[in-house]
Amino acid sequence: MYYYKKMIKRLRKSLGLAKQSTSNSMTLNINHFFYDSAQQNSLIIFDDFLPNLLGSWRCAEIVTYLKKIPDSLLVCLLNSYETKGVLRYQDIETDKIKFIKKYGSQISIDSITLINQPEKININTRLAYCLFYNNLLQIYPLLNFHKIPFAFTLYPGGGFKLYDKNCESFLTEIKNTPLFKGVFVTQQSVYDYILERLNFDPAKVKFIYGSPMEIENYSVTTEKKYYKAGKDTLDICFVAAKYSRFGIDKGFEIFCKVASYLSKLYSFIRFHVVGGFSAEDMIYPVEETSIFFYGYRYFDWFKEFYMDIDFILSPVKSNILGVGSFDGFPTAAVIEAGLFGAAMMTADPTGDNICPGFKDDSDFFYIESNPYSIITKITLLLNNPYAIRNVALAGNKKLTSLFNTNMQVAPRIEFINAMIK
Repeated sequence: MYYYKKMIKRLRKSLGLAKQSTSNSMTLNINHFFYDSAQQNSLIIFDDFLPNLLGSWRCAEIVTYLKKIPDSLLVCLLNSYETKGVLRYQDIETDKIKFIKKYGSQISIDSITLINQPEKININTRLAYCLFYNNLLQIYPLLNFHKIPFAFTLYPGGGFKLYDKNCESFLTEIKNTPLFKGVFVTQQSVYDYILERLNFDPAKVKFIYGSPMEIENYSVTTEKKYYKAGKDTLDICFVAAKYSRFGIDKGFEIFCKVASYLSKLYSFIRFHVVGGFSAEDMIYPVEETSIFFYGYRYFDWFKEFYMDIDFILSPVKSNILGVGSFDGFPTAAVIEAGLFGAAMMTADPTGDNICPGFKDDSDFFYIESNPYSIITKITLLLNNPYAIRNVALAGNKKLTSLFNTNMQVAPRIEFINAMIK
């Protein structure tokens, strides 16, 4: 284990990754809040990303709570807007206007507040809720001071690392406070981890694979084309936010290696990159006519984009942003691609494909996080192109069954209402 940690440390240093903080870098200003005993919300949601619309699944979950639970409020902690990082944000007021424009028929503008507004925010609520570990880490001192009951989701990412001593120390502290009411987990590996290693009370742990998605906004139409089924090009995409130099954690360097190799052999293969990457991040040469970069894009743009995409490639790796760091299976970008009819070709470092019952070469394509595994898979598909369409449609059906309202929204609302009451 010592050698392993040392190896990861050297790798991260060589990639220019900043040292990972053991706590949230932003300090919460308690002067933004006050406690009014005469007025109480049912639910206050704390998040540092919303109301940015780039996170469509995140929006879907929060809007669900704001719509379904009376007297609920979203409080933006502003971290993602005040911290100069790799993600691209508009100013928060513009994002709020766009958010309300999209969801205004379902929620009120008064259900979203920002901690930079002149008016202080009443912290009194029957339940506080955070989507990610880092959000809870930041808000917990305030909740503890005012004795506010809370719940959260332990999504992959967001500062949460498996077997990290700082994470384990904090999770142990919060599970032992009477203020802790419950936690959602979305991956089998995380569920096993907090029950078996951290000894969470099973009655306070709700395992729901995945996250709420606005399924009705995804559709595979007759215009959807696949290689040798409507078009003569094989279109492969890579979609991810950039968190590290060269995107090593997301496997962008592997994607580039694959693109470099295959573009020299097959002029009909095209590669598409959406997210925080540009040609400057490529460490292997690819013909300019074979690869296209689009930057960050909002949800509606993808509806047309995926009509010509055969499959999304996601060679993610764990332990790159720090020992214990990992992505969920599949990533949110892969899920969205699959819901739009693209086949999913993805690695699975934590083995989380087993619980929801995904099957290699049936509803997704399994790969190792190395270029040779991917090149072999793609070469085989060139000789059997109709397998791409078949796996894409099967994957779409599988995802639809996993992310529909009955599977995602209903049990979450039931669990949250139980904690509120």
